[in-house]
Amino acid sequence: MVALPTIRQLQMFVALARFQNFRRAAQSLGVTQSALSQSIKQIEFLINVPLLQRNRRHVALTSAGQTFLPHAVRVLDNLAIGVDLIRNAGEPDIGSVTVACMSSTLLRLMPAVVENFRKLHPGLRIHVLEVDAVGIGDRVRQGEADFAVSVMFKQDLALDFSPLIEDELHLVCPPDHEFATRQQMSWRELTDYGMQQMVQWSGIAYLVADVGGLEDISRRATYSVTRISTVLDIVSESGLLSVLPTLALSSLSTGRHFHHCPMVEPTIHRSIGLITPRERPLSPAATALREVLLHTVQELGDEGLPGARLVSTNTHRQARSPRS
Repeated sequence: MVALPTIRQLQMFVALARFQNFRRAAQSLGVTQSALSQSIKQIEFLINVPLLQRNRRHVALTSAGQTFLPHAVRVLDNLAIGVDLIRNAGEPDIGSVTVACMSSTLLRLMPAVVENFRKLHPGLRIHVLEVDAVGIGDRVRQGEADFAVSVMFKQDLALDFSPLIEDELHLVCPPDHEFATRQQMSWRELTDYGMQQMVQWSGIAYLVADVGGLEDISRRATYSVTRISTVLDIVSESGLLSVLPTLALSSLSTGRHFHHCPMVEPTIHRSIGLITPRERPLSPAATALREVLLHTVQELGDEGLPGARLVSTNTHRQARSPRS
């Protein structure tokens, strides 16, 4: 194993590079000049390259020393960051937490969660990240978010999914459309009417993937759109149809008029829950936010989440399959 300079030796080298004077560098570190000189010689011996040019009054870095300096500084900085993270990890009211949410949960659920969280944990910083549901699991897996509140469309062995609420798919159309008087709509009727008259939300393809006869629905719609708010804009402006989850409708259709009714034969539900990393434990801050979120969901209940209903009172239930 290659011998490397110690942290203390790196600190001495960085201090000497900063002051360019043995006496002042030694004073800043609380060591003797001889101890400082000995440490620098040990580093140069380990890497077999001179780092300093010395004379009686002045110390200058060699070209090798100039190359080595930013790396030494980076090592010390990264170590300091790591120590701070470890220290703060044991303090539930110190640090920050990031949660990724799809639009409908961000609008309907997270304002109450954030308010409750700040009351209970004023010292913690919270960041709510709006992410498209199709790619939200990637944010958790890659560590960009501590956890997510969303649908999980695809099985992912690196993630766990714990369902909290569910909604269902509804037909959406303008109020003057010929279907605006319908109380329900079957999938067969919709496909017979013509999928080219549809604005498709991209998540539909995942939700109907296991339903016979609907596998190729994504290839027949005129539009395929990622954001539900954009779907509603197109429906409003063009007079086309769409099929959307009810929680999203209640969250995003404010101020606009649409007719919507349940899609049946079959009725398709969408599970919304916590997406957490399977192998990476939540930090104390993330755990605190999760507990506040679970409590807030129960507190809001069905009435506080229009278009959705609670599916479980077991806050630690985990589902291996994300599809409902």
